[in-house]
Amino acid sequence: MTKRKPYLTKAIKINRAKNFTFLFTLLFAFVVVYGYWNINESKISSNLNEIKQNELILVSMLKNSSEDQFCVQMTPEQLLIKEVADLKGYKDLELLFCLAYEESKYDQFAVGVNIHYQSDGSVLTTEDLGIFQINNYWHSEISSECTFDIKCSTNETINILRQDGGCKQWSTCEKCK
Repeated sequence: MTKRKPYLTKAIKINRAKNFTFLFTLLFAFVVVYGYWNINESKISSNLNEIKQNELILVSMLKNSSEDQFCVQMTPEQLLIKEVADLKGYKDLELLFCLAYEESKYDQFAVGVNIHYQSDGSVLTTEDLGIFQINNYWHSEISSECTFDIKCSTNETINILRQDGGCKQWSTCEKCK
């Protein structure tokens, strides 16, 4: 069973609207076929056409709406991430939301400890910090205060994504593509 993801793209919302309309149409047809409502054939046909027209209008409205209309369903963390992404002109919100969710479940104070055994027998311990789990060894230029601040962490994550050409530094990257 796949987990429901807390971030939804416009395409997913459009598919859900189509699925809802399709299920409603099936339910309506079932009720009519089994005689629960006494409706003649012309009314059934006109009602089904009306349902299809409403589906087209709903899908058109969703396609033409701005992303800001979907902010109502965003968490406070997602709104802060979106704010920084908008300021930086970064368009892949879904990637940012997915990384934040998969890395920390949107916990801005998350800390992950990594233990690396070196070939010389020594042990290197590093930490992944904040909502995006930025590693303090590989990104020592980023302060821990910044990693625990959603806006600063988002800014640095976007910089990393742009510098490295993708999200390969995160182990959850494959889940987010």
